[in-house]
Order: sequence, then structure tokens, then C-alpha cells
Amino acid sequence: MERIRASSPESVVEQMLAPVAAGAVRASRTEPADRHAVIDAALRRLTAKRYLLDGRPVDPAVADGVRLALATCYDRAVPLRLSISIGCFKSPRLATAPHADWSEFLHLRYMLSRASELADVYPFGVELSYVLLDLTTDEIAGVGGPQAAAYRASFEALVGHLSAGLRPDVTLVSTPLSVLVGRDEYEERMRENLARVCAAWRDLPAERISAEMDKSRRAHLHVNGAGDATVEHAARLHMALLRTLPELAYYRDPARVHLLLRKHQGDVQRWLGQKSYRNSIVQFWIGSGCVASIANRGCTATILSPNQLAARRLIASIDGFPPPARNPNLCAVPVYA
Repeated sequence: MERIRASSPESVVEQMLAPVAAGAVRASRTEPADRHAVIDAALRRLTAKRYLLDGRPVDPAVADGVRLALATCYDRAVPLRLSISIGCFKSPRLATAPHADWSEFLHLRYMLSRASELADVYPFGVELSYVLLDLTTDEIAGVGGPQAAAYRASFEALVGHLSAGLRPDVTLVSTPLSVLVGRDEYEERMRENLARVCAAWRDLPAERISAEMDKSRRAHLHVNGAGDATVEHAARLHMALLRTLPELAYYRDPARVHLLLRKHQGDVQRWLGQKSYRNSIVQFWIGSGCVASIANRGCTATILSPNQLAARRLIASIDGFPPPARNPNLCAVPVYA
């Protein structure tokens, strides 16, 4: 796993922009005797403590689900499919919105490094897929269609850039949810699940309602005058979305490991919670990538939330390199102290 840390911001940026290590491409192995060893090795790499959000052991039911997906991929002799569903927007609380910034770049490099490690032990290659949840972003996050489209285009540009240098047994894919499901089916399932959420809302524990409202309120901080009714409707819609996704054909495919870039909250079963980056648990689409100066410890690349950025001070900006994609946010790397 790559570690981007150095004594100076310039050295960190140099490491950030270096090609992703390809790793060793191994010949395919199909002998039955390899099956259990391969599945066990891949499971250990996916559930290693350093990749988890809080370092606690993975829930047995989640681990069993991941093992089943690994076994299904192996038995079908297909690539190990890792899927990450993300918001199709950049948090409007960030100055870099609506485009992707260095947080997407850092996250993708981090996950491609992990995919390469998995490909070292899994014989049929690794497919790293992103599903951009581009439906109902306006109602759930207060982000309009043009802003969502701008984010999608900038994210896909980074995917295209990083795909060019991959080892042949690792692939990187980005697909909007609107391509995976018809709008009529999606809207019907959302209506049904929203009705269920609304019926159950009053019976939820007070702390759960408070938590859902707090998340929704933070997402709407950029919307002037977003009242409690708007915030509550968005919170219910988000819960309905998390009920809807597992019902769709793409998510029902047993040969797919779904990674969740946040803690489990009882809303999606058997998804594996993971860090967004080596030293950050901030979801990359609501955070910003930068170089952070750490007292007496040099500098490191990381992803910071809007609140973390506000608590720091911008001290420099490193430029003078070819940007990895056409994007105004990727012409220079900010440095914070």
C-alpha cells in the first residue's frame, strides 16, 4: 500500500503524481486446490484492520457475505468485482465544487493500489467499479442537475486518466445509476420504499431520527433557508434510496463485493465498511484532497472535511506540473497547516 508522506509539500506532490505501482501480473490458476487459499487470501486483504473505519473486527454476517461473493466470482472464473456507490456531486460546502478535486484522485489511487494487491492473489483479475448515484440528487442533497453532470464528467475524466496506466488484470469502471436502472422502475421502487420509511419514521428511536436529520441538515447547509420540512423530507428520501439500491438487479448480483465508505448504520446489509483513504474516513465527494503539514512529522497527502479545512490555514499551493485531467481543481495542490 502506497504511503504518501515526506518532509516537504513538494516531495508529497511528486509522490502523488507518480505512476501507480503495477505489481506483478500472475498467470491464471484454475486448479481446485487453489480455491480455498485464494478466497482466504483475498478476504484477509479486504478485511485487514488498516482498511477498516474503526479497527474493530468485521461483523461475521458481513464477512460471510464477502466470502460468498469472493467464492461466486472464483467459481465463475470472473474478475473479483469491487463496487463502490457514491454521491454524484461534490459537496457545495467546498470551494472546489462542483468538480472533482484531489480527494477523488487520492481515493482512486489508493483503491487501485489495493486492487493491485488483490490481483496478486486472485487469479482472474480485479474490477473496481463506481456507481454514481445521479438520481434524486436535487431532493436528497440540494444539488441540481447541472452540478451533478459537472461532477460526473470530472470524475469520469480522472477514471479515464488513471485507467491508462493500469496492469492488464485490473480494470476501473464508472457508471451512473441512471444507466443501470430504468427511471420508471427506480421511481416506483422509491415511492414504495419512501412510503415504508414514512410509516416507520414515527417509531424510530429519537437518537436515530436526530442522526438522520443532522446528516441531512449538514448536506443542506449551502441552501439558504432550508427548513425542517425540507431537511426531513431529504432524510426520508435518503433512507428510501438505501432501501431501494439492494433491490436493483446490479446490487443483487452475488458476484460483487459492495464497499461502504462510512460506518454501518443498519441500512445496508453485508456491505463492507472501509476507509475512503489511507489516513482519512471522510467520504471523498464531501471532502477535499490536499497536502497537510503535521507538526514535527513532515507532510502527508490526505482528505479533509469542510469542518477540518475550516480549522486549518492555507499556507501554500504547489503547481508547475501537467494536471492529470482537464479540471480547474487539478492545476495546483493546496497545502494546509
